[in-house]
Amino acid sequence: MDITSSLARFDAWFNQSIIDRPPVTVKNVWRDGAVPGALPVARHASPRERQFDADFRVATFAARLDCWRWIGDTFPCFSPSLGADLSGAVLGAELEFPETGGSWARHTATSIAAAGAVPPDLERSPYWQATRALVDTSLAASQGRWLTSIPNLDCNGDALVALRGPQELSLDLMDDPDGVRAAAERIAPCFKRMHGDLERRIRAAGQPLVAVDGDVPSHHRMARLGCDFLALISPKSARNTIYPAIEQHIAALEFCWWHLDSAGELPHLDWLLAQPGIRGIQWVYGAGRGPASRWIEVYQRIQAAGKSIELLPVSLQDALDVMPHLRPEGVWIKFFGGLDATQAEALVAAAADRSRWRR
Repeated sequence: MDITSSLARFDAWFNQSIIDRPPVTVKNVWRDGAVPGALPVARHASPRERQFDADFRVATFAARLDCWRWIGDTFPCFSPSLGADLSGAVLGAELEFPETGGSWARHTATSIAAAGAVPPDLERSPYWQATRALVDTSLAASQGRWLTSIPNLDCNGDALVALRGPQELSLDLMDDPDGVRAAAERIAPCFKRMHGDLERRIRAAGQPLVAVDGDVPSHHRMARLGCDFLALISPKSARNTIYPAIEQHIAALEFCWWHLDSAGELPHLDWLLAQPGIRGIQWVYGAGRGPASRWIEVYQRIQAAGKSIELLPVSLQDALDVMPHLRPEGVWIKFFGGLDATQAEALVAAAADRSRWRR
């Protein structure tokens, strides 16, 4: 697996530049006639046990590997995730694993003062030990066939939500903003510890880092950051409570970009664009609020601030409709699915055509 060109394209993307074309990733393109290899038999007593079984999860991933086409800058990558609330679980929340997949946090902190009051012990956390096992098992089994990503590790407002719950944390913001700031700053250093722990393992295996979602490879210390809780609060409330913890996350990295989730977070965009360490924005407009071409103003605002864009179109035509309004430097086009191989290859060719972009 040779991702040399993709590494160069994404490094250029982080720097609002371009090598030969913008990066293009298209996930879940099924190979015609592909049949998965022999899948391991699940003999787990619970969904939790299945999610913690590193050998089972890696073997399942490997059995399906040859069923997919890897077009453009898409490459195979194993995700060691236990869910979006992993950081909260390491800090004291409990994760529930439903039969339908995924996980959600059971809130355990009875007050904002209790949230993260006990420093996390990575050596004793079952969630962190399971994450390490998933990473180590994937690295050992990959043999150059796939990469291994670092999961979502945000230790800011979202980790406090996992510990307290969104309603209780919102009340805490009104009743005890100083307590919220203290809790956020108390848990923020855990991000650097966890990220560094997985980074050392991945680098020791001779692999580049890959951020959450398994899309962006880099030899730099980097991550995609986010805080969905910002959608529930104003910039004024966040300025003295949540923003300082986010600044710690940014400072711990060489490259990062921001997951801007829903219109509720747009009031925070000016602050995010003013952060020198944030190199780009992933704008997730949300279900029923597309297509991407509806949000040209937001993308142009991001480019005008000197930041890169992770563009999430809903169709090939949507991507083609957006391109004339943006410069190609610092744009990355990403599809989670929805394109066949012919469309994916057409998208790569279109992205490389300078005449389709704003001049």
